[in-house]
Amino acid sequence: MSALFLKGLSQKVRRGQAGSVRQGRNPGGDLYGYTPRKGKPGILDINPETSAVVTRIFEEYAAGTSPRAIAARLNAENVLPLAVASGMLPRSTETPRAGRGASE
Repeated sequence: MSALFLKGLSQKVRRGQAGSVRQGRNPGGDLYGYTPRKGKPGILDINPETSAVVTRIFEEYAAGTSPRAIAARLNAENVLPLAVASGMLPRSTETPRAGRGASE
């Protein structure tokens, strides 16, 4: 594709996303702590189960806990990442295997 076409496409996508935000809607993608409302594109409802995890992450970070330590605790407690919790990925992909990209 030509560079000019791609630049124009990029501008159109951004303009569309900005319009969605101005209308108070989510411009795309799933958000941890929210569930899409059926039949209402871009409208999100708070998910009580996963929103508690989001609140906890913010509270721990505000208390001075490092992001790495927060992630380690969530992994130790088997808190599912968004892609697994929402069913986008199978559970087998939720955590890396030892020695295969997992940081120790």
